[in-house]
Amino acid sequence: MRAHFAAGLATLALAALVSDVRAQSDTSDPNKTIAENLLALPGTSALAGLLKTEAFLPLVKQLNGTDLYTVFAPSNSALASVDTTDPNVLTALVSYHVLGAQVKSTDLKAYQVNQTLLTDDKYTTLPSGEGQALVITSSNGNVNVTSGKPDDPAKVTQADLTASNGVVHVIDQVLNFPGPLSKVAPAIADISTFTQLVKGVSGLVGALEESRGVTIFAPNNAALSGVDTSSLNATTLADILKFHVINGTVIYSPQIQDTAQVQTVQGGSIVANRSADNKVYIQNFEVVRPDILLENGVLHIINGVMMPNTAVKGSASATSDAARHSVVSAAFLLAAVPYLYLTL
Repeated sequence: MRAHFAAGLATLALAALVSDVRAQSDTSDPNKTIAENLLALPGTSALAGLLKTEAFLPLVKQLNGTDLYTVFAPSNSALASVDTTDPNVLTALVSYHVLGAQVKSTDLKAYQVNQTLLTDDKYTTLPSGEGQALVITSSNGNVNVTSGKPDDPAKVTQADLTASNGVVHVIDQVLNFPGPLSKVAPAIADISTFTQLVKGVSGLVGALEESRGVTIFAPNNAALSGVDTSSLNATTLADILKFHVINGTVIYSPQIQDTAQVQTVQGGSIVANRSADNKVYIQNFEVVRPDILLENGVLHIINGVMMPNTAVKGSASATSDAARHSVVSAAFLLAAVPYLYLTL
C-alpha cells in the first residue's frame, strides 16, 4: 500500500470514527443481505464508503446474492489508517476479509483455518482455486483472526451481525496480506538460523517463493543448535533444507489428522500425524508453532531437524498413493471447494 486514500474516502472514514462507540451495540437486520447491512450499520460506515465505489460492484453483487458469506468488517477507526488510492489493492484487501461460507461465533472451534475470497495473483500465489487463508482462534469468548501479521491478530469486537446470506463480525484492525518467505521468515526470531541457512543456498529462496503452493517445516533455533552445519558441504545442506519443504501443496495443520506420508522437494517422503492429545508431529518432531501464512503457502515451526536418511523408504514413484492421498487429498478438496471450513 503505497499511496494515500482518495480525499473523499479519507474524509468519510475519518468522519465515521465517531460511530465506533455505537458500533459496539449495532444490530443487524437478518432479512437484509450482508451488503445492505454493511451499508446501514453505523459501525461499518467507513467500509460502506468503499462498497459504494465502482470498483466494488462485483463484490457487492456477491454480498447481495443468496450464497452464504462471512465478512470480517474492520471498524471505522481501523479503516481510517488504510493509505491507498489503488482500487485494485482495495478490492483485493476487502476480499481478504470475506469467507465463502457462513461462520458464526457459535460455529467456531478453538483453532481453525479458513479460506477467503482473495485469489488475485498479484497478492497471493496459492494453487489454482485456493483462496488465501486466515487463522481463527476462539477462547473464552474471545475470537482472534490472524492474517499476514502472525504476532498481531485482529480481535473480533462485535460478533454475529446476522444477515439473510451470512454474518458480519466487526474487527479492530485491517487484515494484512501474507508476505513472501523472504519478508516473513526474518521477522520470526525463533527460526533465524533456518532463515540464514536457506538464504545461503543459491537460488533456494527464489525457488520457494516462485512455487505456486508451498509447505515449509522450519526447525527452530534450538533444534538447529545441535547440528554442525559448518561441516556439511553445500549439496548436503541443500538436501537437508529441501527435505523440510513440500512443493505444490499447502498443508495447514488442521488438515493433518491421520498418519500419512507426503513427498518433499528433496525427493524423500516424510510422515505426518496427529497424537491423541491433539499435537501435530512431522517425522516425530512436534509442530510447536503452526500455520504462519505466506503469500504462496504456509510455514510451520518444528522442534527438530529432519534428515533425508530418515525418509520413508521407496522412490517418489513408489510412494504409497493411498498414504500420500490421506494428507494431500485435503488440499485437492480445497481446490474443488475453495472456501472449505477447516477445524481442529
